[in-house]
Amino acid sequence: ADSNEDELRRNIAEHLDSKITLIEALTSQRKYAEAETEVEKAIRYVCKQDGKVEKWIVYRLALERGLIQRMLNRFPETIKSYRKLLADVEADNELRIDPALEGRVWWELALTLHESLDYPAAAVAYENALANHSPEDPNHYNILLSLGDCSLGTRGLAKANDYYQKVFASSHALDLDKLKARVGMAKVLYELRDYRQASSTFETLLT
Repeated sequence: ADSNEDELRRNIAEHLDSKITLIEALTSQRKYAEAETEVEKAIRYVCKQDGKVEKWIVYRLALERGLIQRMLNRFPETIKSYRKLLADVEADNELRIDPALEGRVWWELALTLHESLDYPAAAVAYENALANHSPEDPNHYNILLSLGDCSLGTRGLAKANDYYQKVFASSHALDLDKLKARVGMAKVLYELRDYRQASSTFETLLT
């Protein structure tokens, strides 16, 4: 009986793994309506399996649903989806111990809030994402850049400059991220009306 149960779980996992691959392919091709149809079908299928689905698959499907909603610019729906997923992760002892899982959801939520121009809420979400990405992780510096952009959006110029400086000074940040940080620092100078220094920095960046 146990072997039959294990085989059933494997078959379900393989079926859903192929579904996720299809959903990702449709999303990458910008076929968002088709991707949404497939992800909702997969979620309904999961609901009928009476707890026989691996938790990581349920998590991945919820992430894909949120991503598709964001690509369709349905921001209130996306925010609701990610906040529910965060609550589910927080309530599950097995999922909660993996910082990568929680960090990914916070980052996706932050991106959605950022795109909807809710900079204060986005900054809070980015901070939570940052706490789950170590300084050795290149994504740590993408998040710092986004925090700088949010601070710039709310005219928190000193704070924005601090975030950009952290990226620029890091030995772990990618060259492209350092370039973006210098652009951010130049924008701060411009907003501070230090036009001479801002112009000089932009001229240097052109090279």
